[in-house]
Amino acid sequence: SSLISYNLEKLSCLRKACGVQFISSDSFDVIIEENGGKATWGTPEAKEPFVKKFIKVHELVAEPKATSKLIEDIKIDIEEFMALKIAESFALAEDEAFLHGSGIEMPMGILNTPAGKTPGFIEEVKGAFNADAIFNLIDKLDSFYHANTAFLMNKETETEIKKLKDGSGRHLWQNRSNEVANNTILGIPVFVSNFMPNIESKERSIIFGNFQKGYKIVEKMGNYVMRDPFTERPFIKFYTSKKVGGDVIDGNALKAFRLA
Repeated sequence: SSLISYNLEKLSCLRKACGVQFISSDSFDVIIEENGGKATWGTPEAKEPFVKKFIKVHELVAEPKATSKLIEDIKIDIEEFMALKIAESFALAEDEAFLHGSGIEMPMGILNTPAGKTPGFIEEVKGAFNADAIFNLIDKLDSFYHANTAFLMNKETETEIKKLKDGSGRHLWQNRSNEVANNTILGIPVFVSNFMPNIESKERSIIFGNFQKGYKIVEKMGNYVMRDPFTERPFIKFYTSKKVGGDVIDGNALKAFRLA
């Protein structure tokens, strides 16, 4: 179980960007306040409007298979081998759902969150794709959220941004300085997911903001793993389940670019 979690944290793009809140129950309850919960001096004159959101966890199942020969090979650490396969399966399903999920028996995806300018929505910045579009996207984000910001896009969009230059002829793109660091745009880290749309689709092709404040991933502690040598003989099936949820908790922390 710990090996699965360890590999999953390394493989999931959205987990790296957003972080994970572990819980012991089946939902994470959060209060969303219009003013961000800002403190007041003296006695508050009126109650601030708020929305209570329940982020439920949903069951996610992986069933990788192995042969008896593989399991019996003394040179292979079967626990480590299968943990990686399970984590890869979970990472693909999770990252897709954290972006495209409907919220029905799965997380609510960032790309399916309605457009708007209040905490439960995500503001869209529409226009031509050029360097000014990137600057406008950054400028739309309130300075309160500017710490720990990042970009999210797919590989094709990343390639196009590498060609963009500012008014002084300098590339916006900067290659990472070491194996641990991310590539950056104007010094801001970039996360790449194959589940993000292309620019030409006229969907939300770039998400910018403080993902840790904007989107909450929740996971109920523990994975359930059962070895099944019977239902698909001669293979041994490793039935593995976990419970995960996700939803936007402060849309003001995220901005989306859409080609006009």
